[in-house]
Amino acid sequence: MPVRFTSPSLGGQRDGFFKPGEWELSVAYRRLHADEWFVGRDIDEKAAPFGKPLYLNINSLDLGVGYGVSPRVSVTLAVPMSYGTHSRLYADKVRHQVSAKGIGDINAVVNAWIWNPDAAVDGNLLVGIGIKAPTGHVGMADLRTRLDWVADQARTVGIEQLFMPAVPLEEREGTPDAWRAIGAELGRMAEQMAAHGIALGYHNHHWELIAFHDGRTPLELLFEGANGSPLTFEADLAWLVRGGVDPLAWLDWYRDRLTAVHVKDIAPVGENLDEDGWSDIGAGTLDWPSLWVESLAHGAKWMVLEHDKPKDPVGFARASREFLLQMPA
Repeated sequence: MPVRFTSPSLGGQRDGFFKPGEWELSVAYRRLHADEWFVGRDIDEKAAPFGKPLYLNINSLDLGVGYGVSPRVSVTLAVPMSYGTHSRLYADKVRHQVSAKGIGDINAVVNAWIWNPDAAVDGNLLVGIGIKAPTGHVGMADLRTRLDWVADQARTVGIEQLFMPAVPLEEREGTPDAWRAIGAELGRMAEQMAAHGIALGYHNHHWELIAFHDGRTPLELLFEGANGSPLTFEADLAWLVRGGVDPLAWLDWYRDRLTAVHVKDIAPVGENLDEDGWSDIGAGTLDWPSLWVESLAHGAKWMVLEHDKPKDPVGFARASREFLLQMPA
């Protein structure tokens, strides 16, 4: 379910010229509905999960505010929000609908004209300094059917590292050889993405940690299959803990692939059940001061704040930020 938008809707932006003291508020809305399955540029409904249509509805709302600080300088803030539903057939041969909502990538930009706009009537140059999202997630279906398009879109919005966040549901109960094959496939995809200047990695949950009879886990076999490829690793330490393993051991084993860590916390047993047992960072059971230091020491370039089901997203972000400001850089 995509809830992440890195560019505003049409109508959500204006040029950079503001008069001093001038405010501008903007609202932009868009709706996406999809009910056809494409392979490349062709519709192929038989290739959809279990050969049945997939229904996707996404509603996004962008709120923007701009302010003129001086004749040459202005600041803008854009907050994208999204709500969507995704309906498809699953392995139990029953159609299920899931939904997601959230705040996307907030854009804060300072714009500065090189020359005073009032004096440079024949031409000017605008310089913008802002915040961008260097990483993102992409589904296996998109990588399999339109990898070049994914790479092009990532470059357009400034993303340099993508992660495939979850093996499709119908493939999670595969054999050891099937997991090796998935790893080999992701490894080839990582090589293709590298040719576009984009890194590709894998993000874990807990289901890849259910060991086979020989004690090896699907996650180990996936990386074994990707041996020799540039596939990277986004370690979700909270999911590793929920999977019953030592997260530091996994950081050790795959430090050569590690590029990002999901910073997430687990509530005490019996608490926050309406949030699937997750909590604000620092309010849970994980020792994040230690995990933070270990993650950086093992090569994590990005520490990504996350909560899978926040009841109060803004409150979560605020409280977690205050805790993380105490962490070393």
